[in-house]
Amino acid sequence: MVDPLSDAFEQLGPIHLKRIIRQLQGAALVFDADGDTTIQAEVDDILVVTVGGVTLLTLTDAKATLTKPLFMAELAAALADVAGEGQFWVKSQAPNEPWFTDDAGNDIFLGQADYAGIFRDGNTDPTNITIQHGFEQIAVYDTDMPENISNGVHGDDNIVIGATGVYTIEFSISATPAGTNKTFEFFGFEIAAATSAITSTTEDNPVLVNATGHGFTSTQKVKLAGIATATTLNDRVFTITRITDNQFSLQEDNGGDVDGTGLGVGSGGTAALATELPQIHAHRKFANQDVGNLCSKGIVSLTKGNALELYVKNITDAIDITVEASQFMMQRAG
Repeated sequence: MVDPLSDAFEQLGPIHLKRIIRQLQGAALVFDADGDTTIQAEVDDILVVTVGGVTLLTLTDAKATLTKPLFMAELAAALADVAGEGQFWVKSQAPNEPWFTDDAGNDIFLGQADYAGIFRDGNTDPTNITIQHGFEQIAVYDTDMPENISNGVHGDDNIVIGATGVYTIEFSISATPAGTNKTFEFFGFEIAAATSAITSTTEDNPVLVNATGHGFTSTQKVKLAGIATATTLNDRVFTITRITDNQFSLQEDNGGDVDGTGLGVGSGGTAALATELPQIHAHRKFANQDVGNLCSKGIVSLTKGNALELYVKNITDAIDITVEASQFMMQRAG
C-alpha cells in the first residue's frame, strides 16, 4: 500500500490532486496511520471507500452500493427544488419520518400504512340526549379493528392518532330514534391529548367551569370528562365563552346557555380542546321509529397523540337515539 499524499508530493511537487490521482491509478488514498481508511481505485471504473478496514461504499459507472445503513439528519422541510433531481430526507417529527420530494416540490410520505378502527354490531343501549343542540359522544363500541401505528380503543370509544399527517376518516351508522320526525346530526371531533384540570363547576345558568389557566378562547369547543357529582356534563362537547383566564361558561351548539340547575356542584375532571371536523359530518331526519342508515367520509389533517371521537346532536329535541351498528375508522393518506 502506498501513500500518494506523501510519496507523490515528494516526487512530483505541489501539483493538483486530480493529477496525483491520474498518476497513481490502482493505488489508494490513505487517511490514517493504520492504512485501513482509504479510497481505493481497484479496477477500471470501480472506486471503493473503506473505513476501519470495512468496505462502506462501492461506486461504479452504473450504481452505488452501501454496505451499512445510511443515517440522515432531520430536516423541517425539503431543500430547494432542482430540475431533474429528487430528494430523500427525514422529516423532524416525533418519531421522525422518511419523505421524498420531487423536482416539482411535491412532498411524498414513504412510511408504512397507518390505520385503525372500532365497531359495534347489535347494540341495544340508547345514547342519552340530555341537551338539545348538545354533542353527545357515541359510546357503544366493543371491538377494535386491525390496526397499525394508530390505535383503536373501543373501551374509550375513540381512535388514538399514531402520527401527525393527513388521514381519510369514515363512519357508517344504523340507528333508531326514540320518536318520530326527529333530526339528528353526527360529527367527527379531534380531541386534544393536552387537558386543563377542572376545579369545580356551578349550578348557574349558564354553567360556569373553574379551571386555572385553562387557555381556551370564546367560541372554541371543549370536551369535559371525569367530573364528580355533575356527571351529566361528562363525555360531552360544549361551545364555551371565556370569562377569565380561570373560568369559562358552557353553551349549546346553537348559542343557548347550558342550564346547570339541578346538576349539582361538580368537582375534578378535565377539559380538552375539541376540534370539529366538518368533513366528517352526516345528518338525517327519521320520519318513523325505524332503522335508518347514514355515513360520511373525508380527508383531514390530524396530530399525533390526539384522539378521534364521534358525536351525535339532536336538532329537534332531547329524545334519545339507539346506534344499533357502527363502524368508525381511519387510514393515513400522506
